[in-house]
Amino acid sequence: MTMWRIWHVRNEITHQKNPPPTEASCRFLHGYINSLLCIRQHPRADIVKGKMVVHLGRSAATQIKHSGEEKRWMPPAVGLAKLNMDGSYVPATGAAGGGMVLRGAAGEIIYTACRQLRTCTNGLEAELAACSEGLALALHRIELPIVIEMNSLEAVSMLNSRSVDRSNHRVLVQEILGLIAADPRKISISHISRSQNTVSHALAAYGRSTPRTAVWLGSGLHNIVNLCMAERPP
Repeated sequence: MTMWRIWHVRNEITHQKNPPPTEASCRFLHGYINSLLCIRQHPRADIVKGKMVVHLGRSAATQIKHSGEEKRWMPPAVGLAKLNMDGSYVPATGAAGGGMVLRGAAGEIIYTACRQLRTCTNGLEAELAACSEGLALALHRIELPIVIEMNSLEAVSMLNSRSVDRSNHRVLVQEILGLIAADPRKISISHISRSQNTVSHALAAYGRSTPRTAVWLGSGLHNIVNLCMAERPP
């Protein structure tokens, strides 16, 4: 993350823009690290509302290691690809972003992506927008059947429901279901815990806070690649 921030400042100078002050970079990196630690230590908490205590140092690592409740991301079976996505939304500002990561059976990155969502009204809409964007990208990148995982139970329930959707998000729901129906391969949608969705969560937060829209084929931001490497099977 530090190297990425240095590269960002370098780009600002290269494009003849005023570089952000050192204090701003320190606050950005400190906040990002705290967010990642908060996700790991409180996978079921509402990060937007805050109120969680983040433990730093070895005690945090020991606490996480001995916690039997935290689940890890699992790679797909051979012959399948797994698509994880997440949405990030801040009610106070209306800022929103989406994060997506597509990986193979060995945990290898097929693509990572983040997106700034300019017109978003709530967290559920951010989740569905990320799902639509991520699935459309995945269908163009691979020919394998796809397992979709999201940590929004409401979004998963809406997409798996057999009843007609009449909610305010029906356009996005129909868009996603249309992508699935138009493709011959098997595509499933499952709910997972926040601790199993850390990569896409970090990407969504990055897309929202930067703000930025980008796709990395077979790679990603340095900290995102490290998160993916940590989740690869032995």
